[in-house]
Amino acid sequence: LSPPEFCSVVWCLASEGARHQPLFAAVGDRLCAFCGELASNDLVDALWAFAASDVAHTAFFEAAALRFVEDAELCRSLTFTDAVRVAWAFSAALENLELQAAVVQLLLPPPLLINALSAGGEHTSMPACTWPLLHIVLTVHEALRNGPGCSHLSLCAEQVAQQIRSKAGAGLRRELCAVLPKELHEDISQVAGFSQMLVDAALPAKRIAFDVVSNALVLVDLITLKSLPSGAAQLRRECLRRDGWSLRLIPKESLSSPLCRDALGDLLKNH
Repeated sequence: LSPPEFCSVVWCLASEGARHQPLFAAVGDRLCAFCGELASNDLVDALWAFAASDVAHTAFFEAAALRFVEDAELCRSLTFTDAVRVAWAFSAALENLELQAAVVQLLLPPPLLINALSAGGEHTSMPACTWPLLHIVLTVHEALRNGPGCSHLSLCAEQVAQQIRSKAGAGLRRELCAVLPKELHEDISQVAGFSQMLVDAALPAKRIAFDVVSNALVLVDLITLKSLPSGAAQLRRECLRRDGWSLRLIPKESLSSPLCRDALGDLLKNH
């Protein structure tokens, strides 16, 4: 296979929520040797795939980050959504924090963020995935949170809040109402932490948030055949942990069952 085809392989696996760590490790080793030659779209897809699958490959991510740092034209050639995807991938999987901060700030300079988040910005009709990914990036990187006279973080949270939420989230909130005293029902929120992260349910007094399991939040390890939190779920959990919150994933199939209510009741009692 050619290097671009290797990028396609890991992208396809990640898109289907599947992880094969030995394969990812071998692909990462291979891509290290060709990182400087990959087209930007192939590089973006590969980085996103590793991060979404919660697979670390230090050498590949550092080589990719250095390429962006050393090639300003490469950064400028990306669409805004691809710049966000790459920044998110580095935020999730680049272990060198100094390099991580440097490359993310190059990918998302203040003028680009201001234009994207302004009411009349040219990026107002972008793929829906852009905003949740950007919100996580802004949460991780404090230096990017604020612009001249505005909060990038708050503006991005508003964009995320406009997206259609799942029916499963509404079901989870009903389950919480069933186990909480009636006077606490109004305390159930969909926003968690200082970052204003949108979740399926949140209880600010207990600093606990819940997400119903979706394809974006879990993956299947093809070696163990076990379902595990995805890179997206892990990064959401880490962002909330920094705010003193915990995030729990609730299986969709358990909703509206006595077992779900018993588990929620025990969890809230002991939290």
